[in-house]
Amino acid sequence: MNQFGALFRKFRLQKGYPLNQTAAEIVSPQFLRRFEKDQNDITITKLFALLQRINVSVEEFMFEYNETTQLVSVRRLEEIIDEIIIKKDEESWRKWLAQTQSAAGILGDARKEANHFIALILMDYGNRLFHKHFDFDMTPLWQYLESVETWGEFEFLLATYSCHSMSKEVRSFLWQQSAKKKIKALTTRRYSQDFYLHICLHALLDQEIEQAKDIIATYERYQQPEKIMQNLSHSTMNRIINGLVLALENNSEGEKICREMVHFFRHHMGYEQYAQGTERYIDLILNNNRQ
Repeated sequence: MNQFGALFRKFRLQKGYPLNQTAAEIVSPQFLRRFEKDQNDITITKLFALLQRINVSVEEFMFEYNETTQLVSVRRLEEIIDEIIIKKDEESWRKWLAQTQSAAGILGDARKEANHFIALILMDYGNRLFHKHFDFDMTPLWQYLESVETWGEFEFLLATYSCHSMSKEVRSFLWQQSAKKKIKALTTRRYSQDFYLHICLHALLDQEIEQAKDIIATYERYQQPEKIMQNLSHSTMNRIINGLVLALENNSEGEKICREMVHFFRHHMGYEQYAQGTERYIDLILNNNRQ
């Protein structure tokens, strides 16, 4: 998914930068002209330099790119998947799987690949929620995530909704890939925090306590959000994850923390469905540990 040229040209023209001035001392004008026609590939370093030249942030560029390469926006896609999972809505699942599979077959290369990844996630949830029997391979999705130097909202969403299928090794690599780069865009930061919460929970489901502790330590060092009202739900979930680690290490205080935080979600924030889902994870993780 590296067809960035046409989008770069759109930004350059909007900002009013001539082609020769934009290319100067970074690439040749001929190269830039071919790149903008998607006839030349470009290194990440040179793309970043060109974006800086036209005063466009990487986050802004990737946000626009992701908005134009999926069948639906990242936010809408998140809503669709969450609704399917929470309501176990098979009719909606069938509709969106058909649409993404169709789009993966007829759209341009970048959109085709994006919708193929979405279809893989929907097939995975079809097997999990509706007892379907799709035979598919998630490896191309994870290889794509491994190859992307800068993750945007779309990459974090792909990682979040596929992390339950990751091996310990894939989970560790992708976490390290994504965690240590400071994310400035607030919306992208929220998606990165969602990925952290999900990947920790699935490490704990697999009884990989040391891996979970490593992820927590990295998160709290590099990515932990400010303690403000907008981040309250993420801060609460982070407390639950730390409580689960304590519980799995046979500290009775850990489960108490988890139950208090679920009570907080339910009775103080009014997040009943979120509280139910979190409680299911807590029970599953603790029960797995007792067996």
